[in-house]
Amino acid sequence: MQKQRNLLKSEMKIIDLELLERIEHINLYLALGAHNIDKIL
Repeated sequence: MQKQRNLLKSEMKIIDLELLERIEHINLYLALGAHNIDKIL
């Protein structure tokens, strides 16, 4: 049971990191302005 819980925790951390990266990309996109969207995506 403990192993499963630890596995779940590490999976959640990976998901968090992916989410943070997406948020940073969105923030970058907003900072640069919508006309630069083609370069980012």
